Amino acid sequence: MKEITEKSGRVVENIKIRENIFILKIESNEKISAKPGQFVMIRTSRAGTKDPLLKRPFAVFDLEGRVLSVLFKVIGRGTYLMSMLKKGDIIEFAGPFGNSFPLPEGKAIFVSGGSGIASLNFLGKKISRKTGIKLYYGIKNSDEAVPLSLLSFKPSEYLITTEDGSSGKKGLVTDFIKIEKGTYYLAGPLNMIREFYRKFKINAYASMEERMACGIGVCMGCGIMTEDGYKRVCVDGPVFSLSQIKWED
Repeated sequence: MKEITEKSGRVVENIKIRENIFILKIESNEKISAKPGQFVMIRTSRAGTKDPLLKRPFAVFDLEGRVLSVLFKVIGRGTYLMSMLKKGDIIEFAGPFGNSFPLPEGKAIFVSGGSGIASLNFLGKKISRKTGIKLYYGIKNSDEAVPLSLLSFKPSEYLITTEDGSSGKKGLVTDFIKIEKGTYYLAGPLNMIREFYRKFKINAYASMEERMACGIGVCMGCGIMTEDGYKRVCVDGPVFSLSQIKWED
């Protein structure tokens, strides 16, 4: 069991990129290192309060020196409070935690659904100088799109899909994937990941999303069933091979 080491830092920038989507940049007070796929637990309550009580998990979107970036969507009280943070505000966090994405064999193919691009961006930055990256980017509508210009890598190919047809192709991202040789990386809703594996029956690496309370495996609240038994997303993941997961019929 890992011990939680609290860190603190100051908000460098809180960029509103859509009505309810932000990129928060935090300058840590101490040196920080992270691998693609890892996450941090951020205390979202305001100073002097404990509401919300528990920290929230966020994928490492980027890391430059001591400046950590997370991408988040406002969906509740915690993320609403994060959206109100201003430059210079103090923020507490722990991590990074979890395992990481393996390096690709040949071409890398990213499949991102919703806010899943938050988990894939840092990987793209790390590998883009050595390999081409094809990006399939699926979202509900154009209002939820993170502009490609804000990513830390430039995909060699990309296809955007929206469920309502407001941008790119109309439909689900899994409707437009053409299987080719390369290493597949997925991040997004569980239904998207499950449909990918059901439809294509090929192995891939996915960042799994589950509710987390601690981030270190104590609370047992983020478990998934695998071929090797019950695994905790926070310490055994969040990155899993799709062939590891025991999918329900």
